[in-house]
Amino acid sequence: MKALLLKGIRDVALEEVPVASVGPHDVKIRNKRGLLCGTDHSQYVGTFTPPGEYPFFIGHEISGIVEEVGTQVQDIKPGQMVVANPVLYCNECYRCRNGQQHFCEKLIDLWKPTGGFSEYMVVNRQQVFAIPEGITLDQAAFAEPVSVCLHCIDMANMKPGMSVAIIGAGPIGLLLLQLAIRSGAALTLVSEPVESKRDLARKLGADVVVDPTNEDIMQKAFDVSKNRGFDVVIEASGNEKAAMDAYNITGMKSTLFFFAVYPIELTLPISPFIMYYKEMTIKAVFFSPYSFPRAINMLPKLELDALITHHLPLEKAADVFELHETGEPVKIMIEC
Repeated sequence: MKALLLKGIRDVALEEVPVASVGPHDVKIRNKRGLLCGTDHSQYVGTFTPPGEYPFFIGHEISGIVEEVGTQVQDIKPGQMVVANPVLYCNECYRCRNGQQHFCEKLIDLWKPTGGFSEYMVVNRQQVFAIPEGITLDQAAFAEPVSVCLHCIDMANMKPGMSVAIIGAGPIGLLLLQLAIRSGAALTLVSEPVESKRDLARKLGADVVVDPTNEDIMQKAFDVSKNRGFDVVIEASGNEKAAMDAYNITGMKSTLFFFAVYPIELTLPISPFIMYYKEMTIKAVFFSPYSFPRAINMLPKLELDALITHHLPLEKAADVFELHETGEPVKIMIEC
């Protein structure tokens, strides 16, 4: 099969590789759609180390059709539309048995050599979720990023009437915006330097949109919040200045989220006194435990097609990273 392999930093190639064999508990999926994740790009540039060794099969936001199932798989059938959680958990270690499945102690060992930017995936039944009728392949591919965003919403303890600011109107920021609105946010602000993405944020319901390159985000944020700051602030860009903007517009009893892959050497001048004075909570989001079924339930409720700004065939998949670096795309779809 054809598969996009990450062979080293900024070194990708579409190559012919064998399809993995189907074990008794496995499901073979004919990949149809794959979305580029910011984490994929971080692995490409070397700011986030891939699990396992090079060459690494890249791509993990997928939808496809089941082609074959193992002898012990009874509830998934060939022909079904499915999505796959990219990680496999042991369900036996301390973390898995204590509500921290996404920190499974065998996470790296269990990560299989297969990827979303390829013609096929073979994964364990545990990783596979059937998609109900009425959801398209394009929409289904968003199950994984929506699941991570739901994990963030859960951790925020978001309540109706709260104010929410999102820094960065990439795909994660725009998904979080939609979920925040559906969670009852009474005031939403989105900060984004790219005009087309600001326009999309407005269309998706943002109450206030800020261009941080030309506007004073701190002044704007406190003006629209009646000098209170925001209850929940989510930094979803990975930019150092944006991270400080997020910190600076928090209100009292606020929760600040860092929801991006940052350079490992990056540090921020955060004041413990300000945290004390505001009773601020700072959190971060990694993986998405126990949230795939709810994410699938949310797919018909979200505007997802508008987030797909570029389509590439699998044969052009190696070009996806340079296209991403232009800053123009929201979400790039690989048609496998």
